Amino acid sequence: MRKILFAIACGVFGLAASAAQFDKFYVVPVAAHLTGANGTTWRTDVAIQNIQSTPVTVEFALVESGEGLAGNVAAIGSPVTVPAGGSMTMKDILQNQKAGAAVSGALLIGGDQAFALTSRTYNATANGTFGQTVSAAQDVATDGSDDASTLYIPGIVQNAAFRTNLGLVISASSPMTVTVMINDANGQTIGTRTFNVGAGVTTHVQFGVPTVTTSSFDVAGAVVHITAGSGTVIAYGSVVDDVTGDASYISGGTATAGAVSPLSLLLSRR
Repeated sequence: MRKILFAIACGVFGLAASAAQFDKFYVVPVAAHLTGANGTTWRTDVAIQNIQSTPVTVEFALVESGEGLAGNVAAIGSPVTVPAGGSMTMKDILQNQKAGAAVSGALLIGGDQAFALTSRTYNATANGTFGQTVSAAQDVATDGSDDASTLYIPGIVQNAAFRTNLGLVISASSPMTVTVMINDANGQTIGTRTFNVGAGVTTHVQFGVPTVTTSSFDVAGAVVHITAGSGTVIAYGSVVDDVTGDASYISGGTATAGAVSPLSLLLSRR
């Protein structure tokens, strides 16, 4: 997996052959500059904090979202330098990504030294913003045991008041199949959807719960499982209030969360 991600990093960021040059590498699973359902207007800000005593150079790339699973990856703007101990916020980071056109996906963020970051994706309205904090990915599913290859997204809702979007960041080192199931409050599976990703492809897909199940529910959970092939998956949910456009971000977690360092797995996987 390290080869796949650093192949992207080297190609997009223009890095030297040594991956160590930009070995501080993070994935923010979702970012947007687009108009959503019910007149919502989604934007993403990214905040960087330099924890070093010298300047840090940070570069950004986007794995654009698309149901075609093409893995469209492109650099975002120019590198930025954050002064020693300083901070910087990239407002509406995707606003110029496609000449102002609608775009969404996962952010790849690399630095020449360690740094801290977070992001906020929000609905911009005439009455202010309503949004969610999205931190860098912590839990990552990898092929192998059931525990390692499965992510859980609790607390999803799909009814007259709320809707849920689900998202996956998939990186396949061999042809890979990822299955998404929705289990209701009683543990019964009420819908399933499968994604097939080709070898060497890193992609982002975001989809509404109605593409997995036609059922409405007040509470349920999603299960994301690597059912074939080799690679990694980051998963998340976003529950949106259909009246206010406010959103809550839910990071997909593993059954063994806290027992290992998922980000280390993501960066070292082959």
